[in-house]
Amino acid sequence: MPKTLTARGRDGLVAIHEPGADLNNPLSNLGNIYFHSALDYLNIVAVVNVNLALPPYGSGAIMNGMTQLHNIYSHGMGRSCLVLGRRKDTQEALTGSSPVSTSATGANGKIAVGSDATNVYIVFSGNYCWAQTIRLEILVFDNPLF
Repeated sequence: MPKTLTARGRDGLVAIHEPGADLNNPLSNLGNIYFHSALDYLNIVAVVNVNLALPPYGSGAIMNGMTQLHNIYSHGMGRSCLVLGRRKDTQEALTGSSPVSTSATGANGKIAVGSDATNVYIVFSGNYCWAQTIRLEILVFDNPLF
């Protein structure tokens, strides 16, 4: 079915929706609304490019792991925020814990992106890593929904 674009001058509402959708109460029928100017959407407030330098760790044998926290950006929002990242060398998204090194015996190292009330950070965890620098791009969102 064709979508309808509505732009009401009297109140500034703009919406893309199914015909007949209740535009005065968009939260009650989100299944029929594709965009509504009264809804809060995510905004990218910063694009952070970082060269993450990881030192060598472990011999390649499976041993007790470690965790390193690398603060990469101070967002200043006073609450945690949504962050998404990707490796610039491979174009892979940082989803959960992304592997960065694996030894022949199965020892490995992984990175993940996250945030707290002050900073965006990368966490390295694992029991093996060769010395490397990983180029990353991190998107920082001002998410009013969280």
